[in-house]
Amino acid sequence: MQTYEIDFHNAEGSVCSKKHVDIKTEIIASSPDKPNKPNSITKKIIFRCEDHLHCDVAEMERLAATEELAQKGRKNN
Repeated sequence: MQTYEIDFHNAEGSVCSKKHVDIKTEIIASSPDKPNKPNSITKKIIFRCEDHLHCDVAEMERLAATEELAQKGRKNN
């Protein structure tokens, strides 16, 4: 399993580049689109900025995926 060192004091939000104001550990159950890991549970650390403070986990994951696609697009240009 890969480990990462996280700077909890200076981390950006999980879906944007603004400074976080809230940190939560969320437990995410397995989804049907992951047939290779049935009944798996994932723990995620989510950093929320003021703009995304009231977003739920599903919304944060959707926004993070959108941001990741945007970053890949910027790298290709």
